[in-house]
Amino acid sequence: MVQHWINPSSEIILGESANRTVSAVLPFLYHSSKAVPLIVLLHGYTANGPLQNFYFNLHQHARFGGYALLYPDGLIDANNNRYWTATDACCDLNNVGNNDAAYIKGLIDELSSKANIDQNRIFLVGHSNGAFMSYRMACEYPELLAGIVTLAGATYYDNSVCTAMSDAADRKLSILHIHGTQDNTIRYAGGNIRGVLYPSAAQTIASWQSNLGCTVTDLVYEKDLNIEFYTLGKDTHVYKTQDGTCPQGRDITKWEIVGGIHIPIFSLHYPHHVFQWLNSHSRV
Repeated sequence: MVQHWINPSSEIILGESANRTVSAVLPFLYHSSKAVPLIVLLHGYTANGPLQNFYFNLHQHARFGGYALLYPDGLIDANNNRYWTATDACCDLNNVGNNDAAYIKGLIDELSSKANIDQNRIFLVGHSNGAFMSYRMACEYPELLAGIVTLAGATYYDNSVCTAMSDAADRKLSILHIHGTQDNTIRYAGGNIRGVLYPSAAQTIASWQSNLGCTVTDLVYEKDLNIEFYTLGKDTHVYKTQDGTCPQGRDITKWEIVGGIHIPIFSLHYPHHVFQWLNSHSRV
């Protein structure tokens, strides 16, 4: 590989077409001699990559923290809203059937051909439709990912769809599931989108404990965090898999935002806590 420095203000443009764009940003003082971890940020329904990047406020934390950041756009549907074809429930509302999982994998592969990406530390971070998309990616390409961070989303209601999880060697990934208890769009207790069911937070976690080979379904309380801007004190309960109940290198963490809604207003602590979780996970 030819070694080179990347100008701190530059972006790598990938996979552009007439109706979707994607930008990849490398860390400050990136040098191709050192592999860097990657975050793929997936927006919610009606949003786009730059808007999601602004909302989650991960950009500067990634660049100063040594991460590459990739934030693509979904396609535009008949209602002029951007979306991902994720699970059966969300959110290909016009039944176009685009293979967005293959598209996102292709972007990761393309960026990996242009920059030195640490293949053991590739993460997806998704909100709402992007969270559903993250679970689909984990189902279809578990060997690609070190972990996913999901806000206000869910996995498939029928967990048997995750057929790629049958190979135990590919299941070395971890999950941070974030959900507000008062989310009226993607309900914490589960629900449906146009009659198609999606599971509750508890069902989502139970399905992935099974997928990852964990032996105990109950999560244990660890601590409280403050991640919402307008909440005085600590508003989020943190629960984790019990030590020794999942194979090495795999775990599930739940951040339960008490009273949290679908689009929380995050405090300045939120990106810091997310990067603490990311920094503690790798496929090796």
